[in-house]
Amino acid sequence: MHKERFIDLLALVDSGADDCLFPMEVAHLLSLDLDPNKSHSYVGIGEGEVEAIFGEVTLEVGGWPIKLYAGFADAPSVVPILGQNGFFSVFEVCFKLTMARIELKPTRGTRQ
Repeated sequence: MHKERFIDLLALVDSGADDCLFPMEVAHLLSLDLDPNKSHSYVGIGEGEVEAIFGEVTLEVGGWPIKLYAGFADAPSVVPILGQNGFFSVFEVCFKLTMARIELKPTRGTRQ
């Protein structure tokens, strides 16, 4: 969510990802004004390097709104990813593999 715009999407909860990343299309749909000077390059997402430009959005998960500083990349290999910085840093995440579900518990400071 950004200002009055929002979209629903599914995201991969990835404990091995440093940051939260989304396809650039998400930034366009939300009319985000991204600063190209706030970028970071990643390897291991696809072939070669993937550059993401960062901006702030609000993510709502389970009724909890979270201010999220996330990267947006224009690469076909980028799918919505919820990583350590911004997601795991505000939720205790418990993977219940035998039940095929994930349980989230907001850490102190997460508003509901």
